[in-house]
Amino acid sequence: VVHDDTGLLVPCGRPDEMASALLALIRDRRRRKKLARAAAVRAREHFSTDRVARQFETLYDELLTAQTESRQDEQDC
Repeated sequence: VVHDDTGLLVPCGRPDEMASALLALIRDRRRRKKLARAAAVRAREHFSTDRVARQFETLYDELLTAQTESRQDEQDC
């Protein structure tokens, strides 16, 4: 969540601030819709199946490379 762009962030343990944030959204339909649209766009852009799959593939490649290099270093000793 990007505060005031894709949603509202409230500090943990602050129920008074959570209530205020919720009331503000209940009272302002236009703002609620704007946040919802921006959140949907962000979710599609940052968390699509293809993008997440590529990120996992990159991570696995990095881990395998690090493991291979670590084993080579151990053999050199």
